[in-house]
Amino acid sequence: MKYNQFLISCICFFTLLNNFAIALETDHDFQIWSSISLKKKFNSKMSSTLEFQERQNMTISAMESFFTDLGVERKFLNTFALSFNYRYSIKNDLEYYSSRHRLYADIKFKRKYDRLNFNLRQRFQMQVSNYNSSETGKYPDFASRTKFVFKYEPNGRYKPYAATEIFYSFGNNDENKNEFSRLRYETGIDYDFNLIHSLNVFVMYQENINETTNDVISGIGYTYTF
Repeated sequence: MKYNQFLISCICFFTLLNNFAIALETDHDFQIWSSISLKKKFNSKMSSTLEFQERQNMTISAMESFFTDLGVERKFLNTFALSFNYRYSIKNDLEYYSSRHRLYADIKFKRKYDRLNFNLRQRFQMQVSNYNSSETGKYPDFASRTKFVFKYEPNGRYKPYAATEIFYSFGNNDENKNEFSRLRYETGIDYDFNLIHSLNVFVMYQENINETTNDVISGIGYTYTF
């Protein structure tokens, strides 16, 4: 047990150090995302999750955003799942903090080949920003997000994975164009201490297609299941 804790600590430390060095040497912003989640399993098919997450940006010198996310999920057979979520977030817009409301639905597909898991998640989201303080705040932004995950599940508690996510926006810019807006490349490890406590550690490269700065992100998340 002590060896496992030491190994996780080393992975977190060297990942953090490496991403910080990359961000300093290039035109990138270094960020840290940290989260705590509570997951309630009602039965083998129904569950609910409450997540709190903080994101630090500007080379971890400022809070970029904080959000609370509540959702329910229903599994169908052993392959498909459907979930609905609401997220309330506060985002740092440099001069002030803005509030955002997001509704989204996920369609999930899972296929297992021996110890290799393939996961596909298709998300459709609608978000309203600055509802009471902006002329355009009452108009929602729509986006589609497609995520592919490949996870290796050996006979142990460690589950390494690699993932990529594609963002597609529907007419949310000044020219009212539909376009690809963001790409994410992620690798990480899920570690299950037991059936109740689990930890996720990851690194991510985020390409902001319509912006001049991309992001190098380190993240850690804890989940309590009951």
